[in-house]
Amino acid sequence: MTPALGESGHRLAPFFLPTEGGEILVTAWLPREAPVSEWLLVVPPFAEELNKSRRMLAMLGRSAAASGRGALLVDLAGTGDSWGDFRDARYATWLADLMRAARWAEQQGGSVTAIVGLRFGALPGMELTGQLATVRQLLLWQPALSGADVLTQFLRLRTAAGLTGGGEAKETQESLRARLAAGEPVEVAGYDLTPELYGALNGRHLASLLPDRPLSIDWFHLVRQAGAPVPEAIGVAAGTLAARGAAVQTHAVQGDAFWSTAEIAVCDALVAMTVARLAP
Repeated sequence: MTPALGESGHRLAPFFLPTEGGEILVTAWLPREAPVSEWLLVVPPFAEELNKSRRMLAMLGRSAAASGRGALLVDLAGTGDSWGDFRDARYATWLADLMRAARWAEQQGGSVTAIVGLRFGALPGMELTGQLATVRQLLLWQPALSGADVLTQFLRLRTAAGLTGGGEAKETQESLRARLAAGEPVEVAGYDLTPELYGALNGRHLASLLPDRPLSIDWFHLVRQAGAPVPEAIGVAAGTLAARGAAVQTHAVQGDAFWSTAEIAVCDALVAMTVARLAP
């Protein structure tokens, strides 16, 4: 496909990448000048949060390309325009999808040197740094501290709906988790969460996924008020990563939680600060 030239001089080049299960959509933003030696790999958030975040992720891709590096956003298997339904999603498959995109970048003569993980995307993003020695920098956007946190917020979408179909008994986090643990899929807001995906997510923690090598981490946290500090709990979590050998910096950025707002929202400051932090 011939890349389309954007207004800022970047080139947009979406393409489908074959995998064992089927084709996955990869959206690539490239700088005007080729070839591209360094790539930014963007790991999306979970389920509906991806749809809410696409505009922000596109802004990041365009801005990264305008700064001189390529950017790749992967629609993971079972999501977006990639093969399969959400019920087909498996965490190991998602990791393989991301790795395949990184290998594609290598085939173009470059390498993935930085990863951005949004919300849930921080978990596979961190895990991937242990498999890709070329990655020097991890940039986390409002990262989930564990897969259990992701599941709690996701299942809350169903429990918040109130009574079950027959109106007989109110569902709880505990009852839904028990069904999943027993091998029963659970539908949440139109997404079929399988026991396999539930089990893989439930056992992952951000700090435990940190690779045993030097890594620069920029942790971005959105705050409501300009000048507000990063919450103490975030500082503690970042400190845990630092204690394990990572070079961590936290950044408070004023903006709305664009991944969950009723209307599509953006945070220009987050994009600008992220690109500014990318290592030269």
